[in-house]
Amino acid sequence: MSNNEQSRIERLELLAERILLGLSETKQAIDALTTQSQQKTDSNAKAVQALASAVESDRKEYKKDRARLYEALSRMAAAQSHFWEIQADYYSRLEQIDERQAKMTEILERLDSKNNNG
Repeated sequence: MSNNEQSRIERLELLAERILLGLSETKQAIDALTTQSQQKTDSNAKAVQALASAVESDRKEYKKDRARLYEALSRMAAAQSHFWEIQADYYSRLEQIDERQAKMTEILERLDSKNNNG
């Protein structure tokens, strides 16, 4: 083998080593990117899960709040109904008192006129 061939083989071997080194570095970079990508994916999955959990919690709280609101509205409607019944009874009793007062006034006027005439 000549010096020229030996030099050429050494250059090819050196080039092959550099290519292998470049491939190794590329593989390491790809592995690092894959790891970062997986970490980001995991982080995003956790964030999505946390958001989904928060949304579900908010939905449940909303349902409870809505049920409490309807219950309060129902109690308020019942209280209003009871109030109007009491008020109607109050006005009915006022009418009865008015009628009794009118009768008593009439009786007193008759007695007074009998006493004055008699």
